[in-house]
Amino acid sequence: MISSRTRHFFMAIGILGALSAMSWMVGCNIKQSSTTTSGGTVTTSLSDPPVCKNSTSPMGPFSNVWVTVTKVTANINGDAGPSDSGWVTLLDLSTSPKQIDLFSPVSTTCVLTQLGSTSGLPPGDYQQIRLYLLADSGSPAPASNQCGTGSSFFNCVVDSSGTFELQLSSEAQTGLKIPSGQIAGGKFTITAGQATDLNINFDACSSIVAEGNGQFRLKPVLHAGEVSLNNNTIGGTVVDGTGAGIPGATVLLEQPVGVTGITDPVDQVLYATTTDPSGNFFFCAIQGTPGTTT
Repeated sequence: MISSRTRHFFMAIGILGALSAMSWMVGCNIKQSSTTTSGGTVTTSLSDPPVCKNSTSPMGPFSNVWVTVTKVTANINGDAGPSDSGWVTLLDLSTSPKQIDLFSPVSTTCVLTQLGSTSGLPPGDYQQIRLYLLADSGSPAPASNQCGTGSSFFNCVVDSSGTFELQLSSEAQTGLKIPSGQIAGGKFTITAGQATDLNINFDACSSIVAEGNGQFRLKPVLHAGEVSLNNNTIGGTVVDGTGAGIPGATVLLEQPVGVTGITDPVDQVLYATTTDPSGNFFFCAIQGTPGTTT
């Protein structure tokens, strides 16, 4: 049973989200790469909120979701096709693909895993981003394939019964598209002489489809936005009536939003996470609207 103290705690978390007036939220499982340019300086990170619940596991049916990143590009033209001109490479791992577990636990110090760097990026307002994954049987393979030694696929899901290929459609060739409508503020700005942090939020829980033949396919749900990787963090402990930490509890960070036809605002979940064995939780790299308190 959840005590009144716990209920009040969850309510407080919702209030924190309301006070922040955040337009977009990213998760905590962050992997980053640095990009230093003669124009602007860009840091690219990848995150995922690892909350997929079912009756048997606090993480849902999967214990791991491995994806292998090869490249991230951006274009100032929101309607540009993958073969059109104007694409700028934010991250290039094509010669050394990086395999990432989207469900890896976050550190309370927000320690980030370095992915790599690239050359100069021109300033501008970029209205489309594409994330590229390594195709099955592609090359070169990651240094240590977490989908299985000798396996021919590099994107996979792991559950209690084994490891299964996460099938891609055309994403390896054309990239996972993040249009302006899924970028905070509709654009990502690179400014000459300034540093910018870009986070891509990969909602793995909503991106994996179980097909009738027992296979799994990637139907990506992605968002992106500028964040601060060194500030704007929220942490705490969920406890029961005795003060003991509650493991595996779901913590929601919410923001009230207006809905047409409804007088009172509706609480929108911006991010969710689960507590560790001691009841602790941590949200890092939280994005707030400039000029507000988070």
